[in-house]
Amino acid sequence: MLDLGRFERVIAVGVSDSWSPAREHHSSGLEIHRALRCLPPRSDCSGALHKLARSFAFTISLARFFCTAVSTARVARPEYVTCHNPTLLPLGWCIAHLVGGKLSYSPHELEVSKTGLGPIERKLVQFFEWCFARHAKSIVTVCEPIAIHYRERYSVPTYVVRSIPSVCVGSPPAMASERMRELKSSSGSGLVFIYQGGLSRHRGVEYLLSAFQSEQVFHSIAFMGYGESERLIRAATKHCNRVGLLPALPLTQALGASVLADVGLFVIPGTVSQSYELCLPNKFFEYMRAGIPIIASDNLALLSRIIKAHRLGWVVKGEDLPNFLREFRPEMLTEIRPHVVSFAESNTWAVEREILLAAYP
Repeated sequence: MLDLGRFERVIAVGVSDSWSPAREHHSSGLEIHRALRCLPPRSDCSGALHKLARSFAFTISLARFFCTAVSTARVARPEYVTCHNPTLLPLGWCIAHLVGGKLSYSPHELEVSKTGLGPIERKLVQFFEWCFARHAKSIVTVCEPIAIHYRERYSVPTYVVRSIPSVCVGSPPAMASERMRELKSSSGSGLVFIYQGGLSRHRGVEYLLSAFQSEQVFHSIAFMGYGESERLIRAATKHCNRVGLLPALPLTQALGASVLADVGLFVIPGTVSQSYELCLPNKFFEYMRAGIPIIASDNLALLSRIIKAHRLGWVVKGEDLPNFLREFRPEMLTEIRPHVVSFAESNTWAVEREILLAAYP
């Protein structure tokens, strides 16, 4: 946003644990204001009491976040208030009215069909979007199918800004480079596959972990990111030297680590939500920028169509991944890599930059 030259200041408001500063200036120029998260006490109390304590801690954290967001806006008087989370749209709308600003809504996926939402949460998302998204100055989505969803429901200018990296490929930390070299030497084929992003069972991470630990699969896999499945991955690294875990890295370093891999992965078995069917994730463009082909499951409909149309990798049925990996050979990469390079060269941030600028008139 700062690189656009449209705004003098960009402030992100969030929550943090005790080890993060309340105020921070990122090297990009971004200002970060954090509300301290209230953590539930560690105790051996019953499940019901522990759940109550967690709910209370969450409520306090949310209240602190609201106060931090409002106080920050009253001082900064922003021209635009951007919400990425639909449940925060009421707060964003209130702040925009309080300071005389404009509301912009930037859902990263099809929020009403987001994976993991319960019936009540889904109804709340629908309600908040219906009440407040229609009052936004602009809606920014990451792909055309999701943009169509919002255009059909609200008379709000809606833009598609794909999540193409705007930075150059940098050098990964020595630790990451060393781990990737170890995985390559441990691989029976010399190939390292990589999954980067949220480490969640909803994204097929545990399925990938199981597939690569099969005795019939000789390739290595690196997971890069953080999330609920970290614990399982760490446990697997102790008894399988073909499984590695890299921490979440700044984007330039993450791209540098991806360059050291051979194939990117986004495979989810079974039935997925409509949000996943229509997703165009960050990791896809990060794999392309790193110059590595991708394997995706056919239930990721939009992603599969793009991969097939541009010959950027392989589309498999999620449940068939272990069989596909058993037959995968290094020479299969030779034909695909030139198409990946060509796609990356013709899909750059320069075009998306102009669209993003138009979304903030």
